[in-house]
Formats: sequence, structure tokens, C-alpha cells
Amino acid sequence: MHQPKGNSSSSSSLNSYRERKGSEFEVDLNGHGSTFETFWAAYPKKEGKGACRRWWKEHKPGDVLLGLMLAKIEQARHMHKWKEQAGKFIPMPLTWLNQERWEDEYGRAAKQKERIPL
Repeated sequence: MHQPKGNSSSSSSLNSYRERKGSEFEVDLNGHGSTFETFWAAYPKKEGKGACRRWWKEHKPGDVLLGLMLAKIEQARHMHKWKEQAGKFIPMPLTWLNQERWEDEYGRAAKQKERIPL
């Protein structure tokens, strides 16, 4: 079998890292790996995935919290702030998690804004 030229030990190290990384999150998250991927798929801004995955590993949100997060993400998608300028004002996903933005009152704020006469 022909080995590619180059440093084969670094190549095997990279493969080993990838294998550990994938299994580490499934094992360490105690079954929450798929809930993270569900959150990640739903969140419109795809930046800082590794940091978000570490947040998920540390906090281990359950199915109920995940459901609340997904509902709030869906509400926020309809907010003017999230739509304007091609999503420029959508918070980074890690910021959204750290600030517990699923507790924001997206619907109420939008309704109050509509009632204010200009």
C-alpha cells in the first residue's frame, strides 16, 4: 500500500482527534448531542459552533428547555430586528445562550411597538 508523502504522524493525530472529538461530545453530553444539533440547525446564524457546543456540554439543557429555545428562536425570526439588513442584528448563538435570550419577550415587545402612534 502506498503511503502519501508528508508527515503521517500528524495525519494520524488529526484523524485520532476527529474521532475523539466526535465521541467525546456524545459521551460527555449524556445523550444531549442530538439536542445540540437540533438547536444548531434551528439557529439562523452559524458562527462559533465549537464554543456553543462547549456551552451545551456544560449546561446540559433538557428537552423542555430545548423546546422553549426552539419556540423562542421561531418567534425571534419574525421580529423586525432579526430580519433587517440580512440578519445583521441576530445575536451570535453563544451570546444568545449566555444571555439566556430564550427568556426574552419577543412577541410582547413587537405588539407594544405596533401600538405606539408615530
